[in-house]
Amino acid sequence: MFCAKGDVVHCNRYLMHRDPDYWGEDADEFRPERWADVRPLWHFVPFGGGPRICPAHILVATESAYALTRFCQRFKTLESRDDRPYVPVMRAGPSNLHGVQVSVTPW
Repeated sequence: MFCAKGDVVHCNRYLMHRDPDYWGEDADEFRPERWADVRPLWHFVPFGGGPRICPAHILVATESAYALTRFCQRFKTLESRDDRPYVPVMRAGPSNLHGVQVSVTPW
């Protein structure tokens, strides 16, 4: 591949994060256990990497962990209340076309 001076190069993270050569034929399946022992390095880069990594990546990880912890402290169950199929769409990140309808049970 040749890139001339001034060319714009884009890394398609959506496709890279679903590469069956690295993640297996079920790359599109939700399997949280795939993360248990893997250190994918440059195969999974939601915040970029190296000297140009997103400066907010630590803040995002901290706030996400805090929000999940508080959610688990306040609610006993989270159940899907949506009969519609999951239809992936790309916005700022992957989303469901119909959103998500859920029900929670407080402690």
